[in-house]
Amino acid sequence: MNAMVLLSVASAFFMGTNQEVVQSFNNKCDNFFFQNTEPAGFENNYEYICQVYNNQNRYATLFDQQNLIPVYSAYIYQDNNCTNRMDSWKLEPQLADSSWPKEMMTIIELVNKTKLPLETVEPKIEATQAVREDYVNSGFDIGHLNPVCHQNGADNKTATCTFTNAAPMPHGFNVRWFHQYENLIRKNLSQQCHQGSVFIVTGTIPDSTQKIKNRVSIPSVVWSAMCCQMNNGSYLSIAAYGINTDTGTIDTTLTVAQLNIYLSRAFGSTVSIFNSTLC
Repeated sequence: MNAMVLLSVASAFFMGTNQEVVQSFNNKCDNFFFQNTEPAGFENNYEYICQVYNNQNRYATLFDQQNLIPVYSAYIYQDNNCTNRMDSWKLEPQLADSSWPKEMMTIIELVNKTKLPLETVEPKIEATQAVREDYVNSGFDIGHLNPVCHQNGADNKTATCTFTNAAPMPHGFNVRWFHQYENLIRKNLSQQCHQGSVFIVTGTIPDSTQKIKNRVSIPSVVWSAMCCQMNNGSYLSIAAYGINTDTGTIDTTLTVAQLNIYLSRAFGSTVSIFNSTLC
């Protein structure tokens, strides 16, 4: 993941990008969770988003509107040649107003679509999610949870570039998380698994006392867990977490059970990422 922060006024809207805010992942986009079961223990008043691009579900996100960052994004790893992401960052209109379009789009596109003045649209968007201006000159990268390099094909890669799939990360941490964890999945572990069976949930632990522009929470921790069926029919799982500072520790040697305990303490509830003894 790179550190560029550019505003796109290009073709995302006209390509038919959709992002649907739903009441539950069940029967909507639960196929991105291992055994169609979402993580347990995240029980606050979060927003459920089925991330859809070109009329196809791409992944699922549980979004924290109070802190303006995702709690987690859940996705299926797709083998690919890692390429630089397109910095075409989009917004989620339905987080601001349920009557607004499902399509993720830039704020200019939203103004054009709703035919409302910018001074009406902009405050509602900024009250419900991060925007490009939050990251400009903040000293933080827009850090993907579902990263470009874990997706294959232009549509799947493009769909990752939404602020509801990102949290502030210091550049040093962002680069190290990519090399130490995301590349570990891409270059090593995924090769042992059936294609299409690698389920990943990557999330944050928000810190309400640390924010960029006094708005967007800088997570204290970024965490992730993977579970897949191996080529021999058995199951493989790993977990990782990193302290979200430039020099913060990244540990990729955890079991999923250990991460569950860590997150249970952080969130004050019994967390189970995969809800299965197989992982």
